[in-house]
Amino acid sequence: MKTDAVRFVKPGQLDITQIEVPDLGPGQVLVEVKANGICRGDINFFAGRFKRPFPFFFGHEPSGIVAEV
Repeated sequence: MKTDAVRFVKPGQLDITQIEVPDLGPGQVLVEVKANGICRGDINFFAGRFKRPFPFFFGHEPSGIVAEV
């Protein structure tokens, strides 16, 4: 199964790409993300003030529903 994901391509540039949803392992759940907060760290990555290898997926403040257990 695939899903859309937003990723940082380089400072100041985002894109939407398709990624494979991995199979669940023991004790894991699949969450269908409905919203994701943007924090100061995300803004600094977007602006290029924080350095890290690109591209990468961001977002550590998701909200959603449990889709699979």
